Amino acid sequence: MPLVTTSRSALLVFVSTVLMALCACSPPDRAANMTPIPAPPEAISFSGEASFTAATLTLADLRERLQSHYRGQWKVWRYSLPKSVGWPALQSHYQNALGTAWERDDRYREDAGLGYRSAVWRNGKKAVAIALLPAREPDAHNVLTVFEPESER
Repeated sequence: MPLVTTSRSALLVFVSTVLMALCACSPPDRAANMTPIPAPPEAISFSGEASFTAATLTLADLRERLQSHYRGQWKVWRYSLPKSVGWPALQSHYQNALGTAWERDDRYREDAGLGYRSAVWRNGKKAVAIALLPAREPDAHNVLTVFEPESER
């Protein structure tokens, strides 16, 4: 018999808080007060509980990969994205939004073998990264995660 009963929502909030702390990412309330790189027009705020765990693991994995070359705190933005928005269009959108001072960082493979695609751009010692996690359910949206440096771009 368990000593403490915990609702699923409370457990998800706890896990999210712990992972955000371990990932050295901005807490959600801090990130909400900052202006992100403009997302594609089809993007909507992420609220998918069905893909929450996979999206959180994607966030943790990409953050760990970024630590090999980039230090510091990250702002993290998460969006739901219709399946109709393809990976090439998404990469093009962010390259255009970042501008010509940012170049692709080819040290990071697009497919890390964990079920999501990622791209990293750099400008000196700063980086911006995106990760696209495909939806598993037929009617679900893909999950887009965007990492930006805590300091100004």
